[in-house]
Amino acid sequence: AFRKFTFLFPTIFSNAGSLGDKLKVLKLNKQLKKKSLDDIFTDQEKTTLQYLQDFGFSDKMITRFFKPFFTGIFLETELNT
Repeated sequence: AFRKFTFLFPTIFSNAGSLGDKLKVLKLNKQLKKKSLDDIFTDQEKTTLQYLQDFGFSDKMITRFFKPFFTGIFLETELNT
């Protein structure tokens, strides 16, 4: 379920990525919620950037949304973490 329904339309119509990218965010969220911590940490290790690319996110979504978002979390701009 959506936590904040009021954010739905601004999110859908933002120019951070395509509608397909936004649907991939929902898919990724759903998949990660089903994984145990053990499963997450036993998966093949890869950078955040490679993970996002392998999942199929567009360069636009990575550049306009994920890089700024994760830069604030990882304190590095290339998503090599």
